Amino acid sequence: MLTRLEVDGFKNLLDLAVELGPFTCIAGENGTGKSNVFDAIQFLSLLADRSLMEAAQEVRGTHGERHGDARDLFWNGYDRGTHRMRFAAETLVSPEAVEDDFGRPAVPTTSFLRYELELGYQPPKGAEKIGRLSLLHESLRHIKQGDARARLRFPHSKARFRDAVVTGRRSGVSYISTTVEGTESVIRIHQDGGSRGPPRPAAASRARATVVSTVNTSGDPTILAVRREMQSWRRLALEPSALPAPAARGGHPRRSAGRRRRGTGGPGGTGPVPAAPGRLTAWLTAEG
Repeated sequence: MLTRLEVDGFKNLLDLAVELGPFTCIAGENGTGKSNVFDAIQFLSLLADRSLMEAAQEVRGTHGERHGDARDLFWNGYDRGTHRMRFAAETLVSPEAVEDDFGRPAVPTTSFLRYELELGYQPPKGAEKIGRLSLLHESLRHIKQGDARARLRFPHSKARFRDAVVTGRRSGVSYISTTVEGTESVIRIHQDGGSRGPPRPAAASRARATVVSTVNTSGDPTILAVRREMQSWRRLALEPSALPAPAARGGHPRRSAGRRRRGTGGPGGTGPVPAAPGRLTAWLTAEG
């Protein structure tokens, strides 16, 4: 369950922080960036499953279309200068076991976590036609049980909710950390799940994907649980014209204006709900 989202430098979103609960409604005038908030969540979900560039090419560009140039996702777009976008997501993962890619169970050490990511842009080199995204910073750390009340800002019961979903303890080490050594950012995966050994380092500049997206075994159960949670974030778009109008008193529901072709989705349809301007957009997670 995504409980907080922070975005800076993605499309028109600057220094954005959104608190989320079991049900959150985002409303505002057209063109203010509501859809970009959902695009940011979708982008994080894609980054947990695909390479940096594959994820970027799946997200709507600034003109509402999928775009081949990664600069379309940055706030300063095609302007000269440094390109940076930063994300942070606080999320609750299931304290129960998730399954790795080989069918083995993996139980996270802690269930309330904060994930941070910073991406940059590298111009094309040599025969390359377009530039690419670069991984600058990635981290994953737990949120202490004692801090959970202040971090979960929606109304909830300590006994019936917080104590059940915020579990586990861990001493101060992050699950993923980034340090700058000379001019190079080095990302490290720290041991988890009772295993012992030194952190596993990797140079960020050579990464083609996030660290989270590469974890697929039970050896890193908490990182894997975060990846599974992010993979579960899905977008559900409802087309208002395909929905039934309110029922008249004593009558049957009235269809909205316009005829809907058979199989186009919505109530009574068999296909996907069509996306169109003015659609209502909601995000669902595995928890519902």
